[in-house]
Amino acid sequence: MFVCMRFISNLIMCGYAAVMLVMIPCIAQADVFNDAFDGNLNQISDVSGYERIDDPQTKLPLYIGALIGWTGFIGINMMIQIVLGTYEYMTAHDNAEKVLAAKKRFRNTIYASIILVSGYILVAVIVGIFSVATGVK
Repeated sequence: MFVCMRFISNLIMCGYAAVMLVMIPCIAQADVFNDAFDGNLNQISDVSGYERIDDPQTKLPLYIGALIGWTGFIGINMMIQIVLGTYEYMTAHDNAEKVLAAKKRFRNTIYASIILVSGYILVAVIVGIFSVATGVK
């Protein structure tokens, strides 16, 4: 049972990594970043085969919104981790190793939720500041 739960956790983490590998190059090709790299991002995006974002006022918020939308999926995963940790703890039967593994799962889930909420707040503040400064909503 423990091997199956570990496999599912690793599979979910690989899914997160795959999503980030797809989204980060798309965001990096925005014209907003092109000025910082002296126009080299246009050359890189032409070679990479990804679509270049020509209008950052309309497309970049869509990408940021998609990344923020994934926080809901990550939150659901955290609830699943809590349920799995509870199951591990209830079935430990005074086995110290299993109790420690369940407590470690709880602790890591709490750390991950703190990081997730902090990141969400940080992105909300930054987007709010930039939307006021640029007038783009």
